Amino acid sequence: MDSGLCADYLISFDTINPYYLQGDFDGDGRPDYIVRVVQRKHGSGFEDLALLSSGGVRWLSKDIGHKYPRPSWCVVFKNEAILTSLFENSKTKPPKLLGDAIMMLKPEETSSILFWNGKRFDIYWKGD
Repeated sequence: MDSGLCADYLISFDTINPYYLQGDFDGDGRPDYIVRVVQRKHGSGFEDLALLSSGGVRWLSKDIGHKYPRPSWCVVFKNEAILTSLFENSKTKPPKLLGDAIMMLKPEETSSILFWNGKRFDIYWKGD
C-alpha cells in the first residue's frame, strides 16, 4: 500500500526520544506504530501518525480534535491499570483499553492517555 506520506513527510528523529512507539494500539494482536513526522516542504509542523497493522493511517491530532500534551511519550500496555484522573471533581472513569495506549506527558504540567476506542483514537486527561 502506498499512502503517499513519503512524498510529503519525514520521520522526525530530533523532536522526541524515542521517535516512534510500538504496541498493539488497535487491539488486533498485531504490532502498530506511532511515529512523529514533520512536513518535508517546511521541516516543521510535526504531527503524530499511527500506522496500524490493518493498513490504516491515523493522524492523532485529527482523531482527538484538539491538542494533547507533549513532548514525552511512552506505551501503556493494555493490562496496566489506569488510575482515575487527577483533575478536581472529575467523574470520568478511566477507559477500558481495547489495546495498548500512549501516555503523553508534559512534565510538571499535564498528562493524558491516548487510546483506540474501536473507531478512532480518543483521549483521557490524567491531570496536572
